[in-house]
Amino acid sequence: MDAAGGGYAVELTKVDGPTVIADAAGHDAELVRGLGADHAVEHGTGVATRIRALAPEGVAALVDGSM
Repeated sequence: MDAAGGGYAVELTKVDGPTVIADAAGHDAELVRGLGADHAVEHGTGVATRIRALAPEGVAALVDGSM
């Protein structure tokens, strides 16, 4: 999924009300939060650990647009 697709996923998910955790490059963190993400974590090595720190009990859903 490209950046536009990821942004669209954040916006659509946030409309439904859940907490949104998104991964992003450090320089895009504010942009991602501006789209509605409650948290923006640095993607890359260790991203799962950073997400688990925010949601230790897991998450209800996941959108993965990797190719």
